[in-house]
Amino acid sequence: MNSSAPHNAHEYPPRRKMLIRQLAVVIALATACVLAGTELFQVTPESTVDDPVQSPSASAAPDSGPLLIKHGWDIPDVSFVTSNAKSMERMPFDGVVMRMDDGLSSAVQRQEPVGHEVFRNALAPLKNADLKSLKHNFLIVYSTPAGDIFDNWSTPLDNYSNMAKAASATDLEGIFFDNEEYFGNALDEDANCSGERTIDQCRTQAFHRGHNVMNAILSSWPDARILIARGPYISAPETADHFNKKGMEFNDIARANVLRGDFAAGMASATVGKNAQYIDGGQVYSARTIQNFEALRSWQKYGSLTPGSLIPKDLRPHWPGSTSAAFGVYDASPSAPAMDHEVWGTTLTNALHTTDRYVWAYTERHDWWGTGHPNTSVPSTWVAAARQARDAAG
Repeated sequence: MNSSAPHNAHEYPPRRKMLIRQLAVVIALATACVLAGTELFQVTPESTVDDPVQSPSASAAPDSGPLLIKHGWDIPDVSFVTSNAKSMERMPFDGVVMRMDDGLSSAVQRQEPVGHEVFRNALAPLKNADLKSLKHNFLIVYSTPAGDIFDNWSTPLDNYSNMAKAASATDLEGIFFDNEEYFGNALDEDANCSGERTIDQCRTQAFHRGHNVMNAILSSWPDARILIARGPYISAPETADHFNKKGMEFNDIARANVLRGDFAAGMASATVGKNAQYIDGGQVYSARTIQNFEALRSWQKYGSLTPGSLIPKDLRPHWPGSTSAAFGVYDASPSAPAMDHEVWGTTLTNALHTTDRYVWAYTERHDWWGTGHPNTSVPSTWVAAARQARDAAG
C-alpha cells in the first residue's frame, strides 16, 4: 500500500485512473446486462437503472488511488508502531490497523468509564512515530459486551466520544470497528431479546444503539472515517445466496447475526449526509477474481436495502452513494483456489483494482511486523507478492 509509487509522465494520475477503471466496469456490466436481457440491479423495487442516485456511478468516489492496509494476528499496539516505524515502513503497505496499549481497544464498548485523558495518553506516542509512508492508519475498536441493549448505555457512549476526541487529535485516518465478537456476545439475540420482547423490537433497538454509537463518535470527530468489518447485510437472508451464485463460498449466517447487522446499519446510517465516511469492510474472504469483487462491491451498496432492512426509507436513495466499499483479503482463507503467495498476490491485485479506496490484508499465517505473533516470520515471496500488487495499483 505505497501511494508514492512513481508514474510515467503520460499516465493519468491515480484518482483519474481509478475513476476510468470504475467507469469501464460500469459500462461492461451494463452492456452484459442489456445483452442478457436482465436488469442491472434487482435487490429492491427502489433500486433501478433509471435512478441516477442508485446507480454504481453515483457511489462514493475515491479520494485518490487505492490503499493497502495491513491487519492480522500481528496487530501492533501504539507503542510498537512508535518504536518500529522505520522497519514497518519497509513493508508494502499504506497503513496499519493498530490497537491501543493496555487493552483499551476492548474497553470502549463497556459499562466501565474510560476518560478522555486515558485515551489521549494512550495515543500520544503516535505524535513521535515519524511515519512518512505508513500514513493511512486505523485504530481498532472491538465490539464487546456492554449489557443489554435496552439498558442504559450512557457510559459506553461516553467512552466512544472520549476515544474519538483523543483519536481526532492524532494523524489517524479513522476507526476500524471489528464487529466479530471475541470478548463475549455483545449483540447475541438470546441475550438481548428475551422475555416478552419481540424480534422486531430488538432489531429496532439494536439499530438505535448503533446509531447512538456513531453519533457519539461524530460528536467528537465529525469527519471520522469508520470502517465496519461486516456490513449490515450479514443479517439479510438473501446475502448467502447472492454470494454463492457469484462464485463466493458464504455460509448463511443471517439468523445468528440479526442484531449485529442491524447495529451496523444503525452506525452506518448516522453518517449519511454528514462529513463522516462509512466504509463497508467487505469481510467476505472467498472473493478472488475481479468479477467476485465487483459482485461484492455491488452487494455492499445495495444488499443492505433488501426488504427486511431497517435502513430508513428517506436514506435509501442516498445509501449506495454514501457507502465506500472496502475489501478484506485473508491469507488463510479455506476457499478455492488455495491461498499461497501467488494467489495472495493476484487476489490483492484484483481487490485493489475494484475497491473504492481501501483493501485490508488480514494475515494469520505469518508475522509481518516482528511482534512475535504468530511465531513464523513472513517469507520474502509473500512480501514480494504484496508489493507487486500494491505497485500495480498505482
